[in-house]
Amino acid sequence: MIKIILTNLIPDRNEQEKHDLKILEWICKENDNCVTVLELSKILVAENKVKPERIMESLLNYLKKNRENIVLIDTSRDHYWRDTFEDSIEGLKIIHNPYPDTLFQ
Repeated sequence: MIKIILTNLIPDRNEQEKHDLKILEWICKENDNCVTVLELSKILVAENKVKPERIMESLLNYLKKNRENIVLIDTSRDHYWRDTFEDSIEGLKIIHNPYPDTLFQ
């Protein structure tokens, strides 16, 4: 089972990466197969040579194809990713588990 972690969107790329690392350390156990949605985007771009304007399409296709082996864990307060994926794909396993910080309150 792959755990795809949905995090808040932060405009500053460096801050986004720091935040995502904190989230991964908080929610993923040592042997878990975890990746943030933004890390997954980077992997899909690298593996499939996806153009930037096609990243969302690539993510949606990946989730549709692998939905039986994926659980999405929404740690965000904005729910952008969760809303986007739920509206586009039926049958996704989604858990809401907000990260307990005050940065986005």
